[in-house]
Amino acid sequence: MAQNLAILHVLLGALVAVNRLLLRSVPNLPPIYRSGVRYVRDNPGEEDWCDVLQILRQGYADCKSFAAWRVAELREMGIGARCEVAHPRLLPNGTLLYHIRVRLPNGAIEDPSIRLGMRSRSNGWFLPSPFAGGWRGRSPRPLA
Repeated sequence: MAQNLAILHVLLGALVAVNRLLLRSVPNLPPIYRSGVRYVRDNPGEEDWCDVLQILRQGYADCKSFAAWRVAELREMGIGARCEVAHPRLLPNGTLLYHIRVRLPNGAIEDPSIRLGMRSRSNGWFLPSPFAGGWRGRSPRPLA
């Protein structure tokens, strides 16, 4: 699991960096909580990694994309926030279940997914291990 978590942290860091570049270079991007977007879970076993512009175009994203956007916003304001992997669990088939939220410098947790409509944590969150079939994506389904 340590290797899968390390990969996840690298990917999250890259998405935060892309979002920071976009926040600096694209005028008039709305703050995440005033953007009108909503939380939609990715299909189990599939992942879509969305930057700020894609989230705004489609109107939704999941926990990792929202956390990376929020961390980018906070870092652009000089606040040393970071993405935090919560409740990681590796299944026997190599699938890593997780939830991503924001850890603030004072230790507080901010969860953009909850603020943007996530209603249930009962089904878990999925990242297919690159060692168990790679990355595939398709349109996520809304929570029931």
